[in-house]
Amino acid sequence: AMKIMTERRTANWPASLLVGAALLLGSTGMAFAQEIEPNDFTPVPDGTNINLAYFSFGHLGAYDQTDGRNIPGSSGNALIGVERFVHYDYLFGHPAGLQLFAGFGSISDPIVGGTNFGTATGVSNVSLSGFFFPYANFERKEYLVVAGFLYPPTGTYDKNKPVNFANQYQPGGQYNWTGDVQIGWQHSVGNHFSYDVAFDARFLGDTTGPIQPGSGIPLSVTTHHNNDYRLQVWLNWKWTPALRTAIGYEGWFGGLDYFDTPLTGTVHTGSSFEQRLRGSVVIWLSPRLQTVLEINGDVARAGGFRQTVGTELRVAYIF
Repeated sequence: AMKIMTERRTANWPASLLVGAALLLGSTGMAFAQEIEPNDFTPVPDGTNINLAYFSFGHLGAYDQTDGRNIPGSSGNALIGVERFVHYDYLFGHPAGLQLFAGFGSISDPIVGGTNFGTATGVSNVSLSGFFFPYANFERKEYLVVAGFLYPPTGTYDKNKPVNFANQYQPGGQYNWTGDVQIGWQHSVGNHFSYDVAFDARFLGDTTGPIQPGSGIPLSVTTHHNNDYRLQVWLNWKWTPALRTAIGYEGWFGGLDYFDTPLTGTVHTGSSFEQRLRGSVVIWLSPRLQTVLEINGDVARAGGFRQTVGTELRVAYIF
């Protein structure tokens, strides 16, 4: 178990460098990967392919420290696209498959405490994933799925820059090998109502890099990332076969990031505490073409940027 840490900072350690270290090493990214939309756990026939394109905007209206205190004069914008491919290949008569996805875009003008750390553009770390439905009852419309995700550090990243797109998009804001296990459950009650529940456990490696690029301080630190967990819930209502609306919740817990040096003492650079409310409209334009429009916002955050308002458009084509 990790020992209880106290935050010991020397008097000559500038606050701006602490903020820079948090941006470089900490958890400031959008929690995007493995996010589910309404009824995503409905299996499709063996051999089916699904191509999904995501277009997401998030206004980062505040920056909250790990103790919950807000840093005034902080903001940013995230413009992100994601390409995702899913292939179903049944195993032992159960729905199963593989998926591959990666993001691209920019974190525009991230400002913390009045300091602009520069726009970051590029591509994210790629995600490799496999999933299996140990239980799928099509008559009762009950589905249980288990999925694994692996994120090798392949995206746009320069350790000498305070902000990089790869690790801002990467879950938890780390540029390292990351593994994730997700369990999902979907159940329909009657002809109109259904709900989805997903739980993630994420396992993170340590990272090493300069404490603050461009600061003139020749100090490299190893940042430790505790495991974190996420809960997602959707409550869905089917108005017609082609139209559904839903309200949802997404919560991150744990994931404290920290480093310790004789100069700085123990510094908490981020955490995964984030509470988000979501609303979604799902429209089937044809049996093969689906669109999802979501609006969301964080109601609580600690250890990173708070997304005060976000929107997402997803287009899925089944073939």
